[in-house]
Amino acid sequence: MERVLKRFLLRLPLDIVDAVRGGDVHCVQVGANDGQIADPLYPYLSERGWRGLLLEPNPVYFRRLEALHKDRPAVQTLKIGASEHASQMELHYLDEAHEHLYRANAQGCASFNRGQLVEALAKEHADADAHIRTETVPVQPLDDILEGAGVTETHVLVIDTEGHEIPVLAGLTLDRLKPWVAIVEVNDRANKGPVKRYFRDAGYRCFMHMREMIALSPDFPALDVADVFKAMGMRRA
Repeated sequence: MERVLKRFLLRLPLDIVDAVRGGDVHCVQVGANDGQIADPLYPYLSERGWRGLLLEPNPVYFRRLEALHKDRPAVQTLKIGASEHASQMELHYLDEAHEHLYRANAQGCASFNRGQLVEALAKEHADADAHIRTETVPVQPLDDILEGAGVTETHVLVIDTEGHEIPVLAGLTLDRLKPWVAIVEVNDRANKGPVKRYFRDAGYRCFMHMREMIALSPDFPALDVADVFKAMGMRRA
């Protein structure tokens, strides 16, 4: 039931943006993984024709992400991570050879914090530490990545970086990008307050469900209940 509720709450603001924009929506995703595992954007990119910039530094997951969207010219994929400064960082992730030992959602686990990843995977397999592979990957401030990709504004921002949210946001000028809605997965409780302050200081309204923070900008459409029902595909009886 919680999974169904989570899916509904994540999709509701996206459905509203989609309805208001008539499908003409641009999105930016930091930590896109393979593009499908627990991905709130995939239905809109694949079915509604959304445009987007998807970032994934993991070479294994990026290969799958690139293949998934190879026939969608409006979807740009980049093999890079976002952080506060341009550098090289060690990314830890579940080795392909051991993915079959874990549930589907765990197969997309990756983090710049090895200890955090080991702790998460050890809940499912005692030998988790031996199943992790490490790659050195490039990272840049999100502002620089967006400028290089020609992205000046977006409607939807999604961040799923397994504890690296604060450095990602530190490299982003929110007032410049102006997303209508931002969805940030906050796995580390210590990051919840700083992430919330980051968006609230910019005038966003923040809502939390489980580990997902949904931030709505002052430009997010002001709708009544009837408008929301319509955005969800309901017809007047």
